[in-house]
Amino acid sequence: MKKTRLQRLLALLLASLLLMGAMTGLTALAEEIEEGTEEIIPETTVAIKYKNVSYEGALKLVYYVESANLAEGDTVKLVVTDKAPEELVIDENTAIFAPAGKLTVGEGDEAAVYDAFITDEIAYQYLRQSASAIAVVLNADGEIVAQSAPLTYSVFDYCMDRFEADITDEQKNLYISLLDLGASIQKALCADDAAIAATGGPIDAYYGVKFNTVVGGEVVASAKQYYTAADVNKAQTAKVEKFFISGNKTILFNDVTFETPALKGALNGYDINYTVLADYGFTDISCSYEGEVKLAGFQVGKAPAFDGMTFPSARATAPGAGDKDDDGDGIPDGRYFVALSEKVTDAAGNETENVFIRYTDENDTGSSTFNWKTSAQAGKTTYIISFDFRWQYADNRRDGSSEVVYYNDIGSMTNNYLGSFTCAGYGSPLVMNGVSMKTGDWHNIEYRYVLDDATGKYYIYVYIDGTLALDVFATKEALCDEICFSWEPRYGNASGAGDICFDLDNLYFIAK
Repeated sequence: MKKTRLQRLLALLLASLLLMGAMTGLTALAEEIEEGTEEIIPETTVAIKYKNVSYEGALKLVYYVESANLAEGDTVKLVVTDKAPEELVIDENTAIFAPAGKLTVGEGDEAAVYDAFITDEIAYQYLRQSASAIAVVLNADGEIVAQSAPLTYSVFDYCMDRFEADITDEQKNLYISLLDLGASIQKALCADDAAIAATGGPIDAYYGVKFNTVVGGEVVASAKQYYTAADVNKAQTAKVEKFFISGNKTILFNDVTFETPALKGALNGYDINYTVLADYGFTDISCSYEGEVKLAGFQVGKAPAFDGMTFPSARATAPGAGDKDDDGDGIPDGRYFVALSEKVTDAAGNETENVFIRYTDENDTGSSTFNWKTSAQAGKTTYIISFDFRWQYADNRRDGSSEVVYYNDIGSMTNNYLGSFTCAGYGSPLVMNGVSMKTGDWHNIEYRYVLDDATGKYYIYVYIDGTLALDVFATKEALCDEICFSWEPRYGNASGAGDICFDLDNLYFIAK
């Protein structure tokens, strides 16, 4: 926090008064200081403004650093490190660089002068290995008084950025030749793919695809994939993130657009299918997000809850202590939802904790309903309830039956309008409206209610993994008068004398 001279003066006066035991008020003393005499002590700042590559002799990275409000004895340095910024310390093991001179950007009144920092020589096989640079201001005692945000960069990154700029053919050929030379040396010195990965990855992977996250028409994040010539014209698949979290808002995936038709891109549910092009640099695929949704926040230790929804015998983390195991399968009897946690790894290799809810029906008879209902909203014509579904098991029953039945009612409609789902027994997939769901695989299920202006009732469509799976409701005879559904899972004969288990996650509702 910045301190003013006034604040320091007041602190000194207060300390003096306390020491003397004086009881006089500070207000009068403060009033004696003339207005406008406060002097704010400027904050010392430092930032990396530009980066470049030096071709003079060996390859080196160049950083342009801007600093302001340095005190007497302060110096600006550049640290190249693999430590997090909050862990940065300056000691005898720190790679630290002094300015190599000054560099000017712009002309005339627009010109700005920066401290230039140049790294050590970069070997060709390491052109793709990134270095994290942090500009720092050190005081006379060698302590860090200001530091920049870290900049992670490589010669490979520089060339990929340049491909995106307005460059000449000669410049483009220079960058391609540079990367091809680095790749040749890399392949000669690295014994296998693991060794190449240890140097940062293939240097000739300059055919890139950039996945942009677009919210409100603006690109708010980008993820990059890199491919070599061996990947060109090959089909690839990438997963769409269903939600974008911004502060306390959850925004829903809406659509995907492709920079060029040559990508031959298509969206299949939440899979993006595309073809790698022989274009240097990046080809863009943009995923747009719009429509804030309320995502169910399941928490381990708390019973699952969601607006408008009832969960059969919902519990927090485990079956009740009094539940027995009558059939001897090692799972306590009962019919309940519980919140569980699992570790998941994303495409970048990052491990996170995912919380979901599991439904278990280990009773010998009967069943319970899983219900959801909401009211119509003014000006809204489409209502969507969506969740991810993961099949776990249905038991091999003593009566030899093999059908999983959901007596699904929608509003005033009954008679199992959502179809009977089937399973051949333990370890077998669940077949839901023609879609086979293997044990352990997540699938997205969506119910869409669309208002019919003529009747004031709703057409209902069922989507599985983004594909229309059931359109029996798209007839006037099958219009529904409520926005709701009810699942009543049973396995075995009509009395539900069977065990069943499945998981739910990413549950949300949105009205459009």
